[in-house]
Amino acid sequence: MRVQDASKALSLHKVRCTCCAAGALDILRGRWVSCIMKRVGEHGTLHFCALQRAVPGISKKVLTQQLRHLEQAGLLRREPRPAARPQMFYSLTARGQELKKALDDLRELGARWQHEDAHKPHAQS
Repeated sequence: MRVQDASKALSLHKVRCTCCAAGALDILRGRWVSCIMKRVGEHGTLHFCALQRAVPGISKKVLTQQLRHLEQAGLLRREPRPAARPQMFYSLTARGQELKKALDDLRELGARWQHEDAHKPHAQS
């Protein structure tokens, strides 16, 4: 299947998909979303720089994009605090806390599957 055909099929799927989970899964599509949600949820409120340190490997640009995306989705609250240099703090909204619980369950499931897969007898050739 050509890339163009695959893209067209995906677009058609989005139009036809009426699954209630599709909206939440669409928000989670970003590579860093679950990690950001986990870190903010663990700390309650995080300053931008502290969040960047808590998510190793993420660039400032990508973190800013992901935070905006999560804020627009109603999952994060952005709180500017006055200082000599304005500081931005982020915390989970009630909706974000709900999603974090679901992500925690998925992490638990993923860890269990990893453990099970690591202890499976390997198929013999």
